Amino acid sequence: MGRAQGGGQSSSPGSFSEREGSALRAKAAAVLFDRMVGDPSAYVQWACFHALARTGGPWMGEQAVKLLRSPNPDHIARAIHLCGDWKVAAAAKTLGAGIFSIKDDLLRRRCGVEFWRVADRDAVEEFTAKMREAKGGLPFARGCDALGSWRNPTAFKLALDLLRSTRDGSPEQFCVELCLEKMTGHFFGPYPGIWNKWFEKNPEFFTPKQARIEREKWRADFDKENKGFRQTKDTEKSVQMGLEYLARHQDQDGAWDPQGFRSRCDLSPTCSASTGTRVQEDPSGRTGIAVLAFLGAGYSPESGKFKTAIRRGLEYLMARQQVHGDYLTNDLIGGYNRPIALQAYAEGYAVTHDERFLPFVRRGVDFLTQIQNSIGGWRYRVEVQTSDSSVAAWMLFAMKAAEKAGVEVRPVVYEGCRMLFERYSVRVPKDGPREDFVDIDPSYGFEVGKDTTYEFRTGYQDQAYAPTHATTALGLMSHILLGFRRSHPFCIGSANHIVAKQMPEAPKDGDWGKVNIKQEYPIYFFYYGTLAMHQMGGRYFRKWNEQVRTLLPETQVKEGCSRGAWIGKNLDGIFGSIYTTATGVMTLETYYRYLPVLQD
Repeated sequence: MGRAQGGGQSSSPGSFSEREGSALRAKAAAVLFDRMVGDPSAYVQWACFHALARTGGPWMGEQAVKLLRSPNPDHIARAIHLCGDWKVAAAAKTLGAGIFSIKDDLLRRRCGVEFWRVADRDAVEEFTAKMREAKGGLPFARGCDALGSWRNPTAFKLALDLLRSTRDGSPEQFCVELCLEKMTGHFFGPYPGIWNKWFEKNPEFFTPKQARIEREKWRADFDKENKGFRQTKDTEKSVQMGLEYLARHQDQDGAWDPQGFRSRCDLSPTCSASTGTRVQEDPSGRTGIAVLAFLGAGYSPESGKFKTAIRRGLEYLMARQQVHGDYLTNDLIGGYNRPIALQAYAEGYAVTHDERFLPFVRRGVDFLTQIQNSIGGWRYRVEVQTSDSSVAAWMLFAMKAAEKAGVEVRPVVYEGCRMLFERYSVRVPKDGPREDFVDIDPSYGFEVGKDTTYEFRTGYQDQAYAPTHATTALGLMSHILLGFRRSHPFCIGSANHIVAKQMPEAPKDGDWGKVNIKQEYPIYFFYYGTLAMHQMGGRYFRKWNEQVRTLLPETQVKEGCSRGAWIGKNLDGIFGSIYTTATGVMTLETYYRYLPVLQD
């Protein structure tokens, strides 16, 4: 109903068919609203909400405002978003009050996001006056957090005015700094002059353009400009060997089965039983990550030698997605499978523009949005109030891929991710360090954070951290996806930590078969470490790349049916060689899979 009725307009204004269509749309919206409020199934309620957001309109504003007073927190959350979707001016005052008064962190941020979408002039002026008159404390901090979500020149100017009005070294001054950090991804400190200088150089910062995925062009441009940082013949050979291994072990139904793939062995010696997964897993996750490995190399389901493998993999995933957007519920690590499958659909659409993929992308986005919990994250199961940084990082990647495919992602998803990583990361303290303006340079080889030694890190489910974990690397990459620039002290400090405490070590005797890898999940660490250090560029990626671009090709299986695979070491072995091989391939595709975020 949402797809059929949402935004459909006749080409003849005022015609009978247009009037009839509008009446049908209004009738459909009324039915959806009633079921959203009254159906006993939470899944049906959310399905009606997603359809209603595309079908309803301002004429339903009174009902949405009334729902804001519901005792049911899910009804309140949905009403907040509908008010923003339909720009219900009558809700602006309630949303504005919620910014300062609601205790639930994510619900309060929902109010902030939708308050700016409603964009009621009187309410915005009232908010501005309240912030200018505020004396500090919790209301001021909450107002600054909401202001950081309003990304435009007017909000930027207000933030600078607030910065000028605060006492030097005060908590209020730091709140405004955090507001500007959230708004821009920079951390220049309490100096309006530097902020003005930055904005003068980047006047179009608040009107970014979405780039289309064109990996072949990216690869050519990057190779031309950054010869010291690119892939080698050996890394590309490893990518092709890994993809051939995956293609050999695809099931007839299009899946990559994490344990049953060995039935596809056609070379001698066959793959060892130990290369299969040792935990209960649904094939959707392994199928998704294998498809991503092929797409990351620039292959397409429409052309090229692996087109059949990619197409069958995507068709398998589409057949497995349930009507509400989930997959099997008995999977021990479903928290990874959902975003990986979503990212596969999204990248499949981005490279083909095949409309068949879009409903699956939208369902995936809708489902992950509705199961985001109150602390801003996700876990393995659906209805839990815990999270971890690893699952959240995959969710973040998937949502960004969906946006690249042209599917709208609600800003509250990123608000929740930001909230989660703030909780799990050791952030830059009030007394610094601050971002150095000279570190903003578009040259990939430029050395950001030169001569710095400070370190920051990210934990798994809190700020506790172990050097055997990949969490600092994925925390660094996630902060960059959330808008932090590589010149930000947190990014520099995280990269410093990886170089100082976690760099892979080359064997002294040159025998890579005996390499001692200390990480619990080595291939996972190499994947996120390579993504993150590639974004940092300069000496960070140079040092990292010198090790990884040799280590991975050297440790890849060279013969038998496992030729091209990476056999999992340490705890990686639990999840089988389909996972380790696809992840190893994607690691070596980093050079051209994601463009570095180098400048504003």
